[in-house]
Amino acid sequence: MEHRNVFEPLERRQMLSAVPIGPKIKVAMLTDVNGAALNSSRLTVKFSESITLADTSKIRLFGYGINPTSGSGTAQQKITINVTSVEAGADGNKVVFTTDRRVRKNAKLTFYSGFVTNTADSTNTGDLLTNLPKGLNKERYTLACRAFEPTNLKYFNKNQYDAATNVTATNTSPSENSVRTALSANFDKKVTAGTIAAADKTAGLALFDDTTNKSTVPNANLRAAIVSLYGTIGETAIPHLLGTSNVTGKRYSVIDFSDSEVSSSALVAETIINPDNSRLRTLIKSSFKGESFLSLSATMAHEAVHQDTGALVVDGISEEMFANTIETMVWAQQLLIDKAPADDHTQLTTSQNALLLAMLNSGKALYPRVGVYDAPLLGGQNVFNGGDAVAGGDYTSYENYVRRIYAARNFSDIETPAPPLALTMQNEICARTDTNLFNFRTTRTDFFDNSQQIITDKAAVQLAAALKLQVQK
Repeated sequence: MEHRNVFEPLERRQMLSAVPIGPKIKVAMLTDVNGAALNSSRLTVKFSESITLADTSKIRLFGYGINPTSGSGTAQQKITINVTSVEAGADGNKVVFTTDRRVRKNAKLTFYSGFVTNTADSTNTGDLLTNLPKGLNKERYTLACRAFEPTNLKYFNKNQYDAATNVTATNTSPSENSVRTALSANFDKKVTAGTIAAADKTAGLALFDDTTNKSTVPNANLRAAIVSLYGTIGETAIPHLLGTSNVTGKRYSVIDFSDSEVSSSALVAETIINPDNSRLRTLIKSSFKGESFLSLSATMAHEAVHQDTGALVVDGISEEMFANTIETMVWAQQLLIDKAPADDHTQLTTSQNALLLAMLNSGKALYPRVGVYDAPLLGGQNVFNGGDAVAGGDYTSYENYVRRIYAARNFSDIETPAPPLALTMQNEICARTDTNLFNFRTTRTDFFDNSQQIITDKAAVQLAAALKLQVQK
């Protein structure tokens, strides 16, 4: 009798090929042993099946950041994220790798054929593509691709880049009518941008035209510089410079340009108390008469911080660090409204551009937010990336740059008393509510690094565009 199988034989189960599980990719932004940010991410990719690492070179990761050098300054560009290490993860179904910069959310991750094989049967998985579920937004990713580097040295001078050309002389003042017209137009831009109200424009022009103010500040370009502080963190300095809110309780005796009365050691300007110890005066070197009033406004905000009285006037590095930070913040705010003066290629604008570049390439506590201390930069710890060698080594941060400038001028690292205006400005920059007066010291610089609110991530990228800076790719 013939016997037949009651059941048909089962087909061999087809083995499944491993694929990365995109939503379960873990993204960790790395820090050092002290908790300081590193410009690196660790990615843990889980696969659907067990895998074996084969050729770790067959991997690609890129994200889209902003191209500050594009015509609009906002166009996106593809930026490669380099992989610095790859290793097999736990459980046989994970791969862990680190990157040379913090990663962009939705960055494109490709494992090319041959990167891993299926452990069960040693077959190739083929190309595998996925996106990162977490990471930085486009502005913060762009900042993670610092150091910013100049593409046009017109914005800088030979103090930063030997290849820069000689700056344009500015020793002739523009006419009062032309200055007033330009000031009015600047106010219009600020009204449109929402940084001031129409009433502020009216008040500003009235201050510019005021007879008493003309007596104190006879030069129209300097008067425009002071009143153009409307809409910046320097606005609170206006009644100090044009009124009696300063520490003397009296108007400045004079704010003007001078050839003979400014100390030869002063770089741009000097604020001192008059011999009778009753009134302040600020004098700026005459070679800066023709600078943009927007550039001069940042200088005036700087000088307003210096309100020393008494027989002995002392200035230290911490005070200059504070004053320079005020100057750079004001310059940044002015350029966000009108970037035109940035490429004037004059001594003052290029020097202020250099300070701004140093700040854009700094920031430790809130990395990748801009600040004043060392940021973990790509391409080397140099805020003037692509620049020439300098005595003492590369400038590693904004703080390092300013400190070394004043140390070279024999300024001491001492504490000096800060006027009430400094407290107001600090609170505006750092969104603080401090009420006690303070001495200028390192802790004040710390605040600028760990809580500055003026140069936001978006603003930082806009400022990079204003200076024609490129990221590291």
